[in-house]
Amino acid sequence: MYDEKHRHEAHPPQEGQSGVRVRQDRQSGVGYDEGGGMPTRLKPLRHMVVSVLGTVCAPAGDAANPARSQVPMPSGRLKGRARCASISHVCLPSGLTRRPISMMGFFRSRMFKGIIMWLMAIVFAVMFGMVVAGLDPSMMFSGGGQWAMKVNGDRIGVQEYQQAVKEASDRSQQRRQAGQDVDIDKDAQDLVITRALALQQATEGALVPEPRQLQRAVGKSADLADQYRAYRVFPQAQGMDLFWRSQALNGLRDTMQNMPIVTDDELRDDFKEQNTKAKLRFVEFTYLSKEADIEVSDEDARAYYAAHTDLFWRSAGVDVEYVKVDPKKVVVDVSDDEIRSYYERHKSDYEQEEEVKASHILAKVEEDASDEGRDAARTKIDEVLALVNAEGADFAELAREHSDDVGSRPGGGDLGFFKRRGAMVEPFAAAAFALAAPGDVSDVVESRFGYHIIRLTERRKPTQTLTAVRGDIENTLRAAAQVEKAREDSEELFFEIDADGVEAAVAQEQFASYAAALASTGYVSRSDTTIPDIGPSYHYSNLIETAFETRPGVWTRPLELKQQRGTTVLGYFITRVKSTRPAGVASFEEVEDDVVSLLKKQRARERAVFDANALWAMYDGSEDIDSLAAKYEAGDGATTPTLVPRDSSEFPSRPDGYVSGMGYSLPAMVAALQMDQDEVRGVFEGRRAAYIVQLTGRTDADMEELTDAELTNLRTRAVRLKGDSFFGVWYEDVRSSAVIERNADVIAAF
Repeated sequence: MYDEKHRHEAHPPQEGQSGVRVRQDRQSGVGYDEGGGMPTRLKPLRHMVVSVLGTVCAPAGDAANPARSQVPMPSGRLKGRARCASISHVCLPSGLTRRPISMMGFFRSRMFKGIIMWLMAIVFAVMFGMVVAGLDPSMMFSGGGQWAMKVNGDRIGVQEYQQAVKEASDRSQQRRQAGQDVDIDKDAQDLVITRALALQQATEGALVPEPRQLQRAVGKSADLADQYRAYRVFPQAQGMDLFWRSQALNGLRDTMQNMPIVTDDELRDDFKEQNTKAKLRFVEFTYLSKEADIEVSDEDARAYYAAHTDLFWRSAGVDVEYVKVDPKKVVVDVSDDEIRSYYERHKSDYEQEEEVKASHILAKVEEDASDEGRDAARTKIDEVLALVNAEGADFAELAREHSDDVGSRPGGGDLGFFKRRGAMVEPFAAAAFALAAPGDVSDVVESRFGYHIIRLTERRKPTQTLTAVRGDIENTLRAAAQVEKAREDSEELFFEIDADGVEAAVAQEQFASYAAALASTGYVSRSDTTIPDIGPSYHYSNLIETAFETRPGVWTRPLELKQQRGTTVLGYFITRVKSTRPAGVASFEEVEDDVVSLLKKQRARERAVFDANALWAMYDGSEDIDSLAAKYEAGDGATTPTLVPRDSSEFPSRPDGYVSGMGYSLPAMVAALQMDQDEVRGVFEGRRAAYIVQLTGRTDADMEELTDAELTNLRTRAVRLKGDSFFGVWYEDVRSSAVIERNADVIAAF
């Protein structure tokens, strides 16, 4: 058998080179050459190619230049260029002599034709070998890659399917917590199939240009360029493909949304339903109140686990050991010289908004003044303006004598300093700031208070003093210094950990403050919303993503983590993966507490519903809910000895079934909008309790309040909902006729 050992014996690595590194695809188990991507089971064929081409291209001994003529072939992939100085000195097989020839002469030579024939034979042999090995020969040209599913012949790659599994897993978390059945594989496959069918439909209907046309359109359209910006984080070809897919699916969605026709009668019915309000009196049997009465045996717990293993499926996880270097815990000093220097360099940052100091004379006009009164005020201010402009006039004295502003008149009309906006009315403020130099006087300015004459006294652009901003500067400099010192410490600490181990490293005096920061996360997955003892995953998700891509047991260089939005550095993390956990169903021992809790919740709900039905069976058809509640008799030891009816708040119809003051129960909410006054009905299950209700009030919608604007909003919503319905009908139709193929071996790996 041709194995890796024989390969190295036949083609040993040259000095300074390593043998071909081999990685193994995690899903398929197929080994790949890290340099070339060819499966390792095809290595014998590749080495045959190397051997043959070595005969063609490896030059024989050259007496004139033996060092040049005996260049060895590399043991890795064949390089694209022969090791020769130029094309005019072609490497010839052993026994042939070299002679300079022209490039065209070389292409016309029998030797070149022989090389082409050899290459064609080799390619045929490799393709034949791939067929025998059970592989698709197109891998040679397409880059290979296994497929997980095919939808009407379109291949869904492993990476795309893996992403769908992750999305399905993320979406399933809430359903699991609510005790609902979850099938990750089915959800992932449905997600893949839906996208593929939608993409095919969008392409068939030409709802979006082809990728190349779309790329040209992005260069011409500012709107498309703005939408494409989010995809620039990917390599260009991949980003454009993802953007094209997004545009295609959006085109299909928009087409579906524009198909429905909604009548005015439908909209009026919607308005009536949404604006009719009801009020209930109710008794509730809460599920939580029954849990204290429930006991779960080990046998029952194991039986429940065996029957509901899908509830305990968990994503792949990593247990990460880490040392966190927190900038906030780094001690640094900030000197007075540093603070003063920073202030001088950033002085413009502490300049405040420009202010002016002005005085004015007002001829007041009341809001309800007549035209005669307004004309009289205008005449007065024009006369005062003439006095102000007279040579030697004293503006302050004229203000004290003539101004109607009782607040500023004693001070000669002085208004003090004020900013351009917010302090004075327009156009007064605009006129004051339009004056160029102290002493300048405006023409008559009209405002809602009357007529003004304005005189500029002073203009300034104040700068905050060093004393006023010292604390802010010190905090800024300290934070920057802490981040830099933390970065440096984390780099030094990493090298010490790498050399001597983590315990010895943190035991050193300079790193002693980080010893308490040595911890581990326990198993966490990509879909977890919180990383224990670290924080929310939306800030720290990169730590987990890095861990999933890291070989276990290897300490990684410091990873800088910042707030999701912003530049604040949260810390530098030196990490290593202690162990990994594959995706799958957790063992009973691992989730025993969760099993018992779920079973308790289920049995408590069943008991609450049973008790509610028992009371409802006593209803005689005429009594009110208070009389019915009085009939309730709790069992021995029950934690709910009596029932006390309560009233809800008035509530409208809501899609989620929320009844204000009572809780979530869609069946009870729907019934309330259909019941007669004082009617009693039951039993209605909700999220947290079972209910028996009595309608105590209802306010019908006032159709006079249905405005054209409200009608437009209702139409938009109704069209969207109908569009979603159309999409569902379309999907069921195309799904029933679609040809779906599944690669069971690949899917099983997830």
